[in-house]
Amino acid sequence: MNRGNFLEILHFVKNHDTQIAKKKADMPKITKYTSPEIQNKVLEILADIIRKEIIEEGKGSGEFSSIVDETKEVSKTEQISFVLRYYHDSCVKESFLQFEAADKLDVESLTNTIFSCLDKFGLDYKSHLVGQGYDGESVASGRISGVAKRIKEICPTAEYIRCYAHRLNLVLVDSTKSVSEAANFFSLLERL
Repeated sequence: MNRGNFLEILHFVKNHDTQIAKKKADMPKITKYTSPEIQNKVLEILADIIRKEIIEEGKGSGEFSSIVDETKEVSKTEQISFVLRYYHDSCVKESFLQFEAADKLDVESLTNTIFSCLDKFGLDYKSHLVGQGYDGESVASGRISGVAKRIKEICPTAEYIRCYAHRLNLVLVDSTKSVSEAANFFSLLERL
């Protein structure tokens, strides 16, 4: 019965918002604006609005940190996730900004992709980036020529901090391998 997240949310909102319900009722029956292309465009517009608000909050906080991790999407294409950490309304906020395609996962490519993202978001990283977090792989955390070292050369205040959530995840993954029921469960979950 589930028609997908977008259509279910639209139906839910229509049932609780008279203005949306009226617009939906007044539309010609042939015009629904719910095709996958329209849904993706609406989601893209909403994501842009939210991303702009996050970036403005980040800029307003003065200093900020970036957290970057590489991941593969369903098609096995390499990409990095880019998260901004900043102080706003008396608390530290951590907000996902976007996935960025990564042609290569070497030091130079990752460094260039990170700077490209920071430039695209209009963040003054040379004077306001105070922290950088990665998963601890040598490409990212290498002290001699890793991503953290290269970013620190351009942004002297950007201290490297290994992501402890990732470290905890690695511990949990390793420990579940020794429990056959857990290993089977996660193997099945991954295949799903």
